[in-house]
Amino acid sequence: MIRLRIKQSAKYRIVLKFNIKKERFSTKHVNNLNIKKQNEIVETTEASKLDNNFICKTQSNQIFKKNIVHKVLKQKKDKKIVQVKEKEDLELSEEPKINEVKTINKFKIMENLKSFSIFGSETIKNCGIQCVENNINLKIPSVTNILNETMSLEAKAMLERWKKNIIDKFGQTYFDTYRKDLLTNGKLFHSVIKSILSYEETIIPPSIKSVYYSVESILNDIQITYALEKNIMHPTLRYKGIVDCIASYRDEIYLIDWKKSDKKKASLAATFDAPVQVAAYIGAVNASNKYSFKIHKGLVIVGYTNGEPGSVHELKEDTLQLAWENWLERLEKFYINMNKSN
Repeated sequence: MIRLRIKQSAKYRIVLKFNIKKERFSTKHVNNLNIKKQNEIVETTEASKLDNNFICKTQSNQIFKKNIVHKVLKQKKDKKIVQVKEKEDLELSEEPKINEVKTINKFKIMENLKSFSIFGSETIKNCGIQCVENNINLKIPSVTNILNETMSLEAKAMLERWKKNIIDKFGQTYFDTYRKDLLTNGKLFHSVIKSILSYEETIIPPSIKSVYYSVESILNDIQITYALEKNIMHPTLRYKGIVDCIASYRDEIYLIDWKKSDKKKASLAATFDAPVQVAAYIGAVNASNKYSFKIHKGLVIVGYTNGEPGSVHELKEDTLQLAWENWLERLEKFYINMNKSN
């Protein structure tokens, strides 16, 4: 800022303020009535000096302004250089970022996944299924979801035919209600069994009385329960689920899965994916090392809605191993599809 003081009269003097930065000026009138006449000569002399100083300051200010302009231009140039450099750096770093986007939530699947033991093992680096991006918010898929997503075309076609037959006979509204009732009664069935095995006072809802009586005698053979409706997760294979029951049945420890059916399931094969589901749960429980024992056997127990005696299907040794390998194949397929979709 430059201050310019010019003598106008004994009464007033004018002070001009130039603001170079904001490119504006203002005037200020100052009352000078008390200034003595003898000071007029001094002030005139000062004004004269000020004129010379103003010329010098104006010249120097022009140089200063040039320096400012030069500095601004240099800053702009430097900024431009910095921006160009940043752009170049960005372009250099864009490729890995794109790769990161492409690989987000992708999964690294160990080779020979089928060789993974159902009985658990020590956690080994780079084994199992690993998320490429460390995302703590990434959800772990459930066994049920994985089985649904990897269902065979034949099984899907069968399910669609079943659905279509009901809709064709009774209509969409009936089917929606029927499916809702199936889910509700299935939950009630599991809840009642849990209460009975927990030695709780239990009232059997009318809608599931027949299916409960179908398995009542089987429940009497269960001796010690270790887990009921237990959440489990495999530490290295990235899946989770809810185990219906871990208990001793006729003096041996089993992982048990309860099923409800309108039709007779005379063989293990007739229970569709139930053996695979049981094998997946056994593998997760064994890998968790939460129990002092390993589970070597599984049961699929089917209760019938018409009240006839339930069916007990056992998985052990070769049957269990085959179901486990089937599960690992489905699990691998699920994560391969996840990688493709991402």
